[in-house]
Amino acid sequence: MSPLPPPVEIRHLRYFLAVSEELHFRRAAERLHIAQPPLSQAIQKLEAALGVRLLERTSRAVAPTEAGLVFAEEARNVLASLERAVSKARRAANGRVQPRIGCVTHLPMDQLHGFLDALHRRDPSVRSEVTHLVTVEQLPRLRTGELELGILYFVQGFGFDGIEIEPLFEGTEMVALLPERHPAAAKERVGPADLADESLVLFPRAVNAPLHAWMLERITEAGYRFRGVHEVSGSDPRDIVLGVAEEAGVALVPLVYEDGWARGIVARRPLEVPVSMPPTVLGWHADARERLRPFIENARAVARELRGADRN
Repeated sequence: MSPLPPPVEIRHLRYFLAVSEELHFRRAAERLHIAQPPLSQAIQKLEAALGVRLLERTSRAVAPTEAGLVFAEEARNVLASLERAVSKARRAANGRVQPRIGCVTHLPMDQLHGFLDALHRRDPSVRSEVTHLVTVEQLPRLRTGELELGILYFVQGFGFDGIEIEPLFEGTEMVALLPERHPAAAKERVGPADLADESLVLFPRAVNAPLHAWMLERITEAGYRFRGVHEVSGSDPRDIVLGVAEEAGVALVPLVYEDGWARGIVARRPLEVPVSMPPTVLGWHADARERLRPFIENARAVARELRGADRN
């Protein structure tokens, strides 16, 4: 059996953060509106409970140790989580729902904002908390209740067992990212022949195998052929931009890739033969709690409205 954690009080975290940020006991005491001796005693008790020295003290200065720097970061996370928990509990007590929504990383911001804005207009009491996650990360969180709603790519192989869905947006158009010195960078649009001798720069298959396979299949169906696939080391979109900039190959990416990441580093060109990302859907646990049903029905209604607007 692992040992119990030391008895650390919330006030100890606040006291320590004040000292580590002010780097001075007197200023920290003034900030906390307490006397300096009780503050010094509380920090000593905290260090004794943890069994590590958090602060280096001299006659003129105070500075966090390496352990203190690590503890300060985690203490901020604990206090932030506590504040969120208190806020959510108060909202729940007042009958207000604060659903947690997952969203794929490449959904255009105007689409996400439009969906959230329409949802808020239907019920102004709802304040949503959005976290950007890939579909394979959202699905288990929907099942365990860590998310109430997901905005997901709909691709065969993701495994939507136990998840109800509502279609939302058509897939985002893709564009080509090219090294600035690439011959096709001088063209207004690039086609399959311009990219035939290149490697395709893509996110790692291990990060999202169903989407990886889906994209390769759609790109091939559109007539784009590559001599190989170069998988970058991470899932951050900037990893792909840097891979192209370092001339590891070219990339086909959603149109929403930020200009700021690519400007002056790579060239971005439309495709002669269009390719799009998968469509997005709303997803929620089939056995969602009863209090969430009005929110889910509003979300479904908004999705239908937005699809109708797109067709007009």
